[in-house]
Amino acid sequence: LNATFGNAVELIVSIVALKKNQIEVVQSSMLGSILSNLLLVMGSSFLLGGLVNMKDDSGNGTEQTFTSAMAQTTCSLLALSAASMIIPATLYSILDSSDQHGKTETILWHSRGTAIILLILYALYLCFQLRTHKNLFSEGSGGTSTLDEEADEPESVMSPWSATAVLVAVTVVVSFCADYLVGSIDSIAKDAHTSKSFIGLILIPIVGNAAEHATACVMAVRNKMDLATGVAIGSSIQIALLVTPLLVVLGWAINVPMGLNFNILETVIFAVSVLVVTGTVQDGKSNY
Repeated sequence: LNATFGNAVELIVSIVALKKNQIEVVQSSMLGSILSNLLLVMGSSFLLGGLVNMKDDSGNGTEQTFTSAMAQTTCSLLALSAASMIIPATLYSILDSSDQHGKTETILWHSRGTAIILLILYALYLCFQLRTHKNLFSEGSGGTSTLDEEADEPESVMSPWSATAVLVAVTVVVSFCADYLVGSIDSIAKDAHTSKSFIGLILIPIVGNAAEHATACVMAVRNKMDLATGVAIGSSIQIALLVTPLLVVLGWAINVPMGLNFNILETVIFAVSVLVVTGTVQDGKSNY
């Protein structure tokens, strides 16, 4: 739920940009959101959590722990999503450049088929996480989850219906803001002497991921690393396996050539980031 509501901003902005045929902005914002969650959000939570909880009661240095099985499973899915971006980029570079239209159509149909497979994979991941192997994703070995801490948790101040109404209202407001934002990207890029890729890759994800950033850092400071890593990696999984393929299918429906052929440099950065994160979380321990 944290990942879903946190990604609502990126999804709305991307849909508006897709309708305006701003494909470069859509692709950059999707990849930037994944990188922001994997590197900035997770790195900040490791740093703050490690600094606040660096000593135990006896004064010895300690490390925070989280469920490594959960982290490894999600990183495997991220590696698969990285492959889904690497293959179109590689295919685009080796196909005959004399027939540019046929080359583009081939990549586009490959992207649409891959998008459908990724959506099915995300549905299977939800089944794995919420039904068949939910014990692997429950907060057990990661952080502390004692009865005393649960008693100290503040009670909810909003009913589910009130929270839903607020969410709907905020979504409507964000939709209007997203329309103005996408409409002004060209003028912002021109006035600031920067590219639309920079706006989509850096600026929009930092603002859009503010919810995940705050939640992950707060959970890490409270020594609840399962929740912190779940928010950061879970949001990346949702962008890679749900939001991006959904935008490809939506572009197909409205006749906008949205594909998975990302810039080769951005794709390599994503693949390297997945490798770094996988190596970092494989032992289920973190420190500053």
